Amino acid sequence: MKPHYIVRRDFDPCGVEHSPAVEDYLRAVFMLSGRGEATTTSAVAVHLAVAAPSVSAMVKRLVAHDLLGRIPGHQVTLTEHGRRHALDVVRRHRLVEELLVRALDVPRHEADVEADALAHAVSQRLVRRIDAYLGSPTGCVRGQRS
Repeated sequence: MKPHYIVRRDFDPCGVEHSPAVEDYLRAVFMLSGRGEATTTSAVAVHLAVAAPSVSAMVKRLVAHDLLGRIPGHQVTLTEHGRRHALDVVRRHRLVEELLVRALDVPRHEADVEADALAHAVSQRLVRRIDAYLGSPTGCVRGQRS
């Protein structure tokens, strides 16, 4: 069971509610495609540990908001709009994870799990402060780009 989060209430002019679920789906598609894996609705369901019908419903919603597009073979892809949002989600996650590792000496595997929850709650103002504190990293220890 996923923990309950306090959701950020930053203003975003695109009109899409940035719920933890929306952010999780965008991050999942970003991560799967970045690893060269097929971004089928089934792969997204496995990645997020949710039922396939839940993925189908969310994909329909994200396509309607121009965050995802459909491609042949039951696959989805990030639109340019969706990619911008996904990059923001991934960057927040990585900054929070890196802060936990560097400042609090949290082991990397634990920091990743904690960052999954915390990244949904941090404001853009706090993200800028974390970024400055960490020296504006462009990568992380695992070699992934921020």
